Amino acid sequence: MSWSGQQMRRLLACLDRPQDLVRSHLGLQLQEALGADSIREAVLWLVNRAFQEPTPHHALLRNIITRCDVEGQKGSHVARALNVSARTFFRLRADAIAMLEQTAEQLLRRPEQRTDFKYEISRMISPVQPQTAAHLLEREADRVGSRAAYDAVCACARNGQEVPATLLDKCVGYWKPLAQLEIARTNLNHGDPERYQAVRPAILETLAGLTGAARTRVAFELAYVDRLNAIRQCDIQASADATARLRKEAGTDLRLQALALVCQAEQACDEGELGVASALLDELQTICLRLNDFRIYARTSHVTSILKLLQGNYAEARDLCDVTVAALGNVEPEFAACASALAGRADLLLGNTWERPGELCKRFPQSYVTALIDAVWARHVASSDAKRALAIAQRSADLASAQGARGVGAYASGTLAIVYEFLGNTEDARRQRVLTWELGVQLRRPFYLYDLLVHPALPGNAVSAFDLDEFTIAVLSRRFVELLADAGENPGPRWATAALVKCLEAALGQVARKRLSLPLRDRAHETSPPARRAAPLQRQVLTPCLDQIAVEIAYWLPPAHRSGFTSRFLAAASDLFEARPA
Repeated sequence: MSWSGQQMRRLLACLDRPQDLVRSHLGLQLQEALGADSIREAVLWLVNRAFQEPTPHHALLRNIITRCDVEGQKGSHVARALNVSARTFFRLRADAIAMLEQTAEQLLRRPEQRTDFKYEISRMISPVQPQTAAHLLEREADRVGSRAAYDAVCACARNGQEVPATLLDKCVGYWKPLAQLEIARTNLNHGDPERYQAVRPAILETLAGLTGAARTRVAFELAYVDRLNAIRQCDIQASADATARLRKEAGTDLRLQALALVCQAEQACDEGELGVASALLDELQTICLRLNDFRIYARTSHVTSILKLLQGNYAEARDLCDVTVAALGNVEPEFAACASALAGRADLLLGNTWERPGELCKRFPQSYVTALIDAVWARHVASSDAKRALAIAQRSADLASAQGARGVGAYASGTLAIVYEFLGNTEDARRQRVLTWELGVQLRRPFYLYDLLVHPALPGNAVSAFDLDEFTIAVLSRRFVELLADAGENPGPRWATAALVKCLEAALGQVARKRLSLPLRDRAHETSPPARRAAPLQRQVLTPCLDQIAVEIAYWLPPAHRSGFTSRFLAAASDLFEARPA
């Protein structure tokens, strides 16, 4: 590890604050390296070791560190006691801290431990040769200790290998729950969330007995796995809660802070806050250059690819997906698979061909991400072999349902609607589209909604995407009533239906008016009484509801048509403020 002056100063500053000292990641690593009983004992040993030479200069530097950091005296008081100027004092203190940094660096790389070269290179090759790395790391565990055993568990689990019980037994202390969490995460990838749920109470019990940096690290990894489970379920609130825990538990560890920031940017994409996501990713790219951490680079690339897709920059998204798949295949394989599916979506929108990532799917045949890959694959196959695409899409939908993956289930449902259209089964396609839309908007996750009902080989103009019959309008109306009820308004389904029909007529033009059934149009015009201006409070409530339903209905359309549709819809909606029933 590299001890910067700022990190060393921060560690020394914690010596008189025990509650902060036990949370120091650097202090914990120093304690482990020395085998000390406490972090404070390890730091005091470091001070003695750094200034062990029997010279006046070393004695002076030790005196400064002891008085300022161990005893907590003020710098000005120490300078007067030593009879030196403030300028000289600060120069001497800087020299002392530099010597502490150098000693710590030598300690963690001391040659008498038989250099850690084999351990470090085993970790280095883990992303590209996990089987070899796992074998080497397991052998190194007897010499290096639990951290090597934990790294071996990670290499095994992420490559889809079974983790031997003997290897797990080599993980002692807080490394044991970390290893259990890695295995639980792998169970999620393999489509076995029950095993993750089964081990979670034991990890929580262990966590309750941990303190300091050890507790922080385990709590962080638990929040990370909990967030992965929330993503599987497409539970936006649960993933937001886990993201907040990650930010809290990252502490002062720069790498954990960066991972928390990655998740925060991903959460912003999930919530449609693309401006926030963009700002966070700009910050992350700067952090990547400073940390030079393989995993942080790759995860940042993945989230950036999601943002680029949602912004309509498909070519850039595609390039970043390639980077992510190559980098994360043996590091965070679930995100590599997700990136592969995203690449397939971008290729479809670009009009490019795409191949299903067979090796990843073979490793995780029951994963919900494999179901997403198949839902995308069926869309590519549909235009050339619709019957085969139907079988693939149905398999995807069944797997998503079995895994409780609501987001993937909605996307697979959209794929079925598209495939029915290619098969010429217009009635099934129509009903499947409406069902898919209803599922999708309940999820509130743009990652799935963006191209939920879109296929470039199908008619894509603003009118043909809609099936403006009574069944469809009833579903749209039901959703509008839900939004109004959530806002505390209850105008009734009849008014909601009339409002939607009028706005759709205006937004879609004359052709749409012909597609609307006469009974619907007649009821719409009968429902609105003579003009009656809504109260300011009613305007306040209605406006966001109309904004939301316009955005949600626009997901029926290709991305290029959405902005124009919502503008026309909302322009027509302004008339509703003067057509509200008494």
